Amino acid sequence: MTEKGDARCEICYRNEAVGGGSFRTNVENNMVKSFSRVGEVIQSTQADGSCEEVNLEYWDFRFSNYCNFKCRTCNPSYSTSWLEDAKAMGQYIPDQGGWKNNSEGRVKLIESYADKVKEIYFAGGEPLIMEEHLKVLNLLKDKKRFDVKLRYNSNLSTLNFKGNDFVNDFWKQFKDVVISGSLDAVGEKSEYIRSGTNWTQLDRNIRRLVDGKFNLNFNITVSSLNVFYLDEIVEYFISVGHIKPNKHEPHRSYGFIYNVVHFPEFYRVEHMPDAAKKFCYNKLKTYEESFQKRFEVKYTLFDEVFNALNAKSNPAMFEDFKLYTIQLDKLRAESVSKTLPELSQFFD
Repeated sequence: MTEKGDARCEICYRNEAVGGGSFRTNVENNMVKSFSRVGEVIQSTQADGSCEEVNLEYWDFRFSNYCNFKCRTCNPSYSTSWLEDAKAMGQYIPDQGGWKNNSEGRVKLIESYADKVKEIYFAGGEPLIMEEHLKVLNLLKDKKRFDVKLRYNSNLSTLNFKGNDFVNDFWKQFKDVVISGSLDAVGEKSEYIRSGTNWTQLDRNIRRLVDGKFNLNFNITVSSLNVFYLDEIVEYFISVGHIKPNKHEPHRSYGFIYNVVHFPEFYRVEHMPDAAKKFCYNKLKTYEESFQKRFEVKYTLFDEVFNALNAKSNPAMFEDFKLYTIQLDKLRAESVSKTLPELSQFFD
């Protein structure tokens, strides 16, 4: 409200600095268009941020950190599956009780505003395996609030929960469902980077959503683990029909966005050795040029990534990354050299 930056928005600021979008800019660009009372609320909001009357038209609730994945760039604050590994590695374990306690209160709050809501954003943890998510969908269904816009951030590991098929039992009845899937690699690389992935099932779920013509997009978390393989993700999107390059489009298809990792800092791509960064740049640039020629397009694919690769490096960070990766490999009986050979060649 004061037009000043907020430290809590640091990750969004960093994504914007390398030319990417962010949740912050998305909200700024779309909130005023989507919600009728934004101007009124701004006028009635006090200098300290308080507001006497609240009518929640937009809900953004993270019911818990309950998740069936333990992605390498994640931690126990966002995934319960990370707890045991974090303990074994001597990491800080955040208190988990607050999630559960807040969850029950949020469900009651939701019930009181169910007639006013216009849009709901589900994230986690993994929302599709949470009881609270199912309760909200049933509440909306009972009230026939199929006009409510549903938005998701999901690992898409399952489209079913406790006998409910989200596609057929719920989503097809709603007018507007937007699904943001998380995908950092393809095949066994995906299973390595995002532990818990069953690639066969994930591929099946993605194809089902694409074939169902859902409003589907993907968040690609770019780190030193997967920056070597971003071209494979683009090819996968083309192969399943998720993106269809068109020479008449002036910009890249917005079927996916890059979230360049900032924390933990040792995962940041700028900290790789110069030889590794050059290898990545050449590989991605070669693919980009062939992509442009094949589909007769002029737009680029990896600008945000190239900007991150060109940032100033700290060699000590890459050493920490190597040690952490090897330690996690040992704990999980996995192998970076077997699964990500283009990366591991720079470990020597």
